Amino acid sequence: MPSYARSQLYKYYATSFLRNANGRHFCIVLCSWPFHNSQTAIWSNLALIQVVSKRVAPLLDTSSITPHNPAASMSAPQIPNITLPDGTTMSLYSPDLPEKLPNFPPSFQRKIVRQLESQLESSHALPKGNSAAEEHARFMLIDGASWQLGKCLRYSTPTRIAEAVAPLTQTHRRRLNKTAVIPMLFLGVALSRHEGEEERSVRAFTEAFSNLGDIPKMPEKNLIWARANMARMLRRMNKTEEASQQEKLTREWILAHLYKYPPSEIKNIIADDIGTGTNILDHNDVLALFSTLREIGPKQAILNGNILIHYGVKPPPGFQ
Repeated sequence: MPSYARSQLYKYYATSFLRNANGRHFCIVLCSWPFHNSQTAIWSNLALIQVVSKRVAPLLDTSSITPHNPAASMSAPQIPNITLPDGTTMSLYSPDLPEKLPNFPPSFQRKIVRQLESQLESSHALPKGNSAAEEHARFMLIDGASWQLGKCLRYSTPTRIAEAVAPLTQTHRRRLNKTAVIPMLFLGVALSRHEGEEERSVRAFTEAFSNLGDIPKMPEKNLIWARANMARMLRRMNKTEEASQQEKLTREWILAHLYKYPPSEIKNIIADDIGTGTNILDHNDVLALFSTLREIGPKQAILNGNILIHYGVKPPPGFQ
């Protein structure tokens, strides 16, 4: 195995050979390093499948998105590139793609979702592996497509998170450890959009919240988004006290993190067309804070008429 692959895998790896329709082989490198976050493991494996396959035998056609071909789904798994509206290319499985989605035309957003649905279908159709490594590779493709689809449905405009229950359930069921907090938050929100799924949604939220202390970095934007959605659902269930608690926690986070995100971004994270963010964004404390800020450009605002804020930069002494 090339030294660059060994160094990336920290010498924890397994190799498997899969045969394509023409009888040729390519190598898949599977990482068994004990990643703290299951999604890190998924993306690392998918990246290595793509990179090492190209290095060993460039069998994958990644020049463009191609229509789903049922016959090809039984051969070497493809990880296609896509051409973005600005002419640049990106892997369909890139973790950067979902949050870029709102910048694309709605028709292109739908195209991405359809292609991921096709990829997921093709991954499910792959034959069962003849070895543990081959089976692991198959599930990595299923997991990767499921998680990417769930994220792209969330970041579609308007959001399609309600359609993401099935792929997010797959991601949750197959998570590699119990600290996969973000997929659980996504699943909780997706379920909260469906009447009759409230208790299941609460279980997903509760499981995610209980594991927050076990992850290395707090998923701040996803957390306030999830709490706001949970609060909306709880009010629909007439659980006013529990809803008020989630709203309070969300407001407290916003008020305590003045230098994190501008008001426009907070609103984009929380608010939607079904009333999420009520009792949070319209609360007097939050309105008072936002009234002191005047956004003057990307990641910049003027506080109290004379203090320049650079969002994402450590605040000066005396400020939160």
